[in-house]
Amino acid sequence: MTALDPSRRYLVPVAPLGLPGEPDHTHLAVMSWNTRIEEWLTWSAICGRSTAQGPLAVGTAATCPDCAAWRPVYEAMLGQVVA
Repeated sequence: MTALDPSRRYLVPVAPLGLPGEPDHTHLAVMSWNTRIEEWLTWSAICGRSTAQGPLAVGTAATCPDCAAWRPVYEAMLGQVVA
């Protein structure tokens, strides 16, 4: 990732966790800087599903329809998107 501002949160593409019965979609999650461990961490997907930790490459397309529905809301809240 290029120089991100640790005081901001970003919407990034993340991989599915790969749980049985879960769809194999690329999701969107909020990523924030954790000052305790000094690393970027991602939360669960904005659709509520569990995801693998860490962002995928910038420009990776999210394929989850539920994340797509929530994307405008999160973009408006965050004001800046990496995905």
